[in-house]
Amino acid sequence: MHIRILTILSCFLLSNPIIGEETPRYNIDSDLNFSHDFGPRLAGSILNLDVGRSPGVTHLTGWVDNASSAGWTGGGSGLLHYTCIIPPDYAGVHNGKFSGNYGRNGSGGGPPPEWHGAAKAVAFKIVHTTEFQSPDGGTSDRTEVGISERVTLRTEPELAVTWSASQGGIAPLAGTVAIWKAPFILSGPTATITAEFQGQRQSVEFRIFSPLGIDGEKLQSLNFPNGHVAVGMRVKAIFQPLSVSFGGINAYEKFCEPSDSTGFFSRIAPQNHIIDSDNDGEHDAEPSIQWVGEDNAQIIDTAFYALGRFYQPPFANTDGLGGGGAFNWRIPTHVQDVDTAADRFFLNFVQRFILFFDGEFHISKYAVTERRRYVP
Repeated sequence: MHIRILTILSCFLLSNPIIGEETPRYNIDSDLNFSHDFGPRLAGSILNLDVGRSPGVTHLTGWVDNASSAGWTGGGSGLLHYTCIIPPDYAGVHNGKFSGNYGRNGSGGGPPPEWHGAAKAVAFKIVHTTEFQSPDGGTSDRTEVGISERVTLRTEPELAVTWSASQGGIAPLAGTVAIWKAPFILSGPTATITAEFQGQRQSVEFRIFSPLGIDGEKLQSLNFPNGHVAVGMRVKAIFQPLSVSFGGINAYEKFCEPSDSTGFFSRIAPQNHIIDSDNDGEHDAEPSIQWVGEDNAQIIDTAFYALGRFYQPPFANTDGLGGGGAFNWRIPTHVQDVDTAADRFFLNFVQRFILFFDGEFHISKYAVTERRRYVP
């Protein structure tokens, strides 16, 4: 078996051939079989293959045995030119088989050769990058996200695809790059993002988290004048889980009345919970809407309580008010979408106060406790 290859071009183009591109060519010399691998191609790409005559070959004819399987066309006599357009539903590897015959001077016709032109469906994938790194140091290609978190979407290789999402917003709906925003109100725990290109689809699934709780980190103890029964602290609110970023939401507290009062506070009603909107230690009536932050820890809360100077220790039973006491604020906490101001209830967080016989006062919030002894 003899074969002379004038030009064999390994083509990995992702579009139609450009002007000046050489076409893979094989020359028939004697009985032979040959194959050519066109490499990964996208649906709609055009494959080209030439079959020619070596010196001494007087004629060459050929045809496509399975033209319908992948759209191969061509043939003729002399230099045979074949083309194939990859169909939209193309997948896997296709071998387009051709047959033909040829003749040589002085020897008549030769055995009919067969040859194959193989092509693979292109493999593309979705590349996704979160806007923020997760507080636990996770990579930006994570598939766990917080409500209202943004993710940039691309394909590799870069293609102008059609984008869709099972929930959440995505824009633009077509192009090489899109932004998906996780929903603020969940219809389910996951969202599927799909990219489609000429009938081929790739998908990626994201798991979406609402805040599951808040952990506290005490930053500062508040100071009060001597002679006051009071306690307070500044505490950082750290939204959980840390495997996602809640940089797409705000949070704030609402009004509540005291509950679960005992001892001193069952006789002297505690104040209602109202808001310290500027964290200056002075309560006011306006809610403080604050950004949770890309690190889930941008909210600083000032938590405190002070009795009037009229109330002084010891808080003994003999004063008719009970020895010490306790009460809770069960504070309704809401979250809010940064862009749309869509709002929903999150949790009731308990802020607990305990007053002791000698005037020592405790406050607890987000699993952090501050203690202050009474100084006359």
